[in-house]
Amino acid sequence: MTVIAPMKIAAAGSRRRAIARSTEHQVSTTPVAPRLRCPRLAVSWRGYRLGGRCAHAVAIPSCRGVRAGTVNNIGQMTYILAMADTLTRDHEGPVLIVGGYGTVGSALTELAAPHWPLLLTGRNPEKGAALADKHGATVRRWDLTDPAPFRAAVRAVIGTVNDPIDRVLTAAVGAGVPYVDITRWTSRMTRAVAAAAVMRPRAPVLFSSAWMGGITSVVAAALISERGGGATSVDIAVRWDMNDMAGIDSVDFMDRLGYDYEVRRGGLPVTVAPLTDPRIVNIAGSRTKVVRIDTPEQLTLPITLDVGTVSTRIGFSSGAATTALLAAKKVGLFRWGKGDRWTSVRRSLLYSPGEGGNAEIRVDVDGEGGRTSATVVDPRGQAHLTALGGFLGLRRVLDPTGSEPGVTYPELHPDPASILRSLPEHGVEVLRE
Repeated sequence: MTVIAPMKIAAAGSRRRAIARSTEHQVSTTPVAPRLRCPRLAVSWRGYRLGGRCAHAVAIPSCRGVRAGTVNNIGQMTYILAMADTLTRDHEGPVLIVGGYGTVGSALTELAAPHWPLLLTGRNPEKGAALADKHGATVRRWDLTDPAPFRAAVRAVIGTVNDPIDRVLTAAVGAGVPYVDITRWTSRMTRAVAAAAVMRPRAPVLFSSAWMGGITSVVAAALISERGGGATSVDIAVRWDMNDMAGIDSVDFMDRLGYDYEVRRGGLPVTVAPLTDPRIVNIAGSRTKVVRIDTPEQLTLPITLDVGTVSTRIGFSSGAATTALLAAKKVGLFRWGKGDRWTSVRRSLLYSPGEGGNAEIRVDVDGEGGRTSATVVDPRGQAHLTALGGFLGLRRVLDPTGSEPGVTYPELHPDPASILRSLPEHGVEVLRE
């Protein structure tokens, strides 16, 4: 075990420097950003004025242990700069579901329990005790904001909660454990992909954060495959059921509505604004007004499937919710109300979980020969459909014949049409036109 000595945080005007030395690695900060001299991974953070407990080190995958510490940056968010988490790969061990008893995690546990032994983690394991007992799973504490080290021997890892500093990713990829993530918005996924690539994964690393755990991407890939592999555009329309039993993390995208984002149009990059370019789309028999939203498949599909134009839009079962959201944008709420102070206001516009509702997604693929369409309807709601995307991702990374080491995406499944055909087996309807 290599332990890096604590580094002291100093701040004086524009000059900030912190130095940590050990026999093998050196971490230092400059007025711009610190750099890690390590052949396996480079992690950097901006030199903001820091408070709280001092940082001790940065996670180094090639080291099996580093002293842990936290710092607080602007916004009072705690960042764990180092942790001594140790995962090891056990082909007969449990699948680790991080956040395994949350809204999506519980649905994923239901799907996965008949197939593999499970280890569920979260901040308050007592809340998951009943679910674990029901499925013969183990439940343990792993609070991603707590620097206390976590250790386990597992066959695969899937994240169903936000991992903003890539703690779970670092532990899994560094240990050569197959990994699936279904939680990241586009910018965080881009950063995580870069970090994973530098770490040179020895197992599959599936970033399945496209809408509904990657279901949208798999459906698009299946439709493109039906056409012989060619498509000029993919349009995805989501109908959000206000009666659905959604978890609070399901409206995380609200925090991104104040940021413009890049898409591809005719193969060229263009910047668009959220909640713009409205259309009326028939989604499972309901005429729904939909507007633009930033989702990861708009980044990946043009690269992985060579699609010139990809657009994802969202609409709501309540016309009043649509009106309120567009009115909030018009008065600039998502611009001036970006901070933590306004989080509850932003999320209250959509977060009102009900007794249950449908998850509905329409995917249209255009190209030479016309349009091919499919609408996916899950009567058990978006948590179940997202969990299903994660379950299908687990099956893929654990299939020795269907996955290779390295970063991959749901649309790169070797047989996406088989996934589309299998959805009805899980109670999900696939409507074709």
